[in-house]
Amino acid sequence: MPIHYDMEMRGLDSILVDTSAWIEFFRKREPYYSNILKLIDDDRICCTGIILAELIQGAKTLKEVETLKDFIHVFSFFSESEVLWEKAGKYLFA
Repeated sequence: MPIHYDMEMRGLDSILVDTSAWIEFFRKREPYYSNILKLIDDDRICCTGIILAELIQGAKTLKEVETLKDFIHVFSFFSESEVLWEKAGKYLFA
């Protein structure tokens, strides 16, 4: 079962896949599909609540929503806090 981590506890071996990349993955567009599939196979994907919310919001069917809800059981999730958002902003600013 995936573990929910604070940002300081996560190793640098995990990849946070952006919503736009997930959309391309679900459309089976390359190179997104094969790259993300490899990350899934290697158990390297983590997720955040905002990405899950964006994907569910864009779902077209109830079946898609149910598939996306499985994310919380499959991938590790970052706990999101104001500190996390500040660190992300500073990291991207540099």
